[in-house]
Amino acid sequence: MYTVSKFQSGRGRTTYKCGSCGKLTRDTGYGEWGSDSCKKCFVEGGLENQHNDNGHESVQYEDGIRCPSC
Repeated sequence: MYTVSKFQSGRGRTTYKCGSCGKLTRDTGYGEWGSDSCKKCFVEGGLENQHNDNGHESVQYEDGIRCPSC
C-alpha cells in the first residue's frame, strides 16, 4: 500500500520554501505569505522586532512560539 503526501508543491498549489528556515510551507492566513517566511519564523520575527523596539509583555505567542530574544 502506498502513502501519499498531500503537502507537495506543484501545479495549482500555494506552497513555498521559507526564506529563513528552509521549511516547505504554505500561507496560513497570518500574513506571512508576502514575507517569504513560514508562520513560526514570521511570528518570531515580529516578536523579536517588538522586543527590540519597546519590549513586550509576553515572551510566548500561541502555538508555543517564543520570542527568540527573550
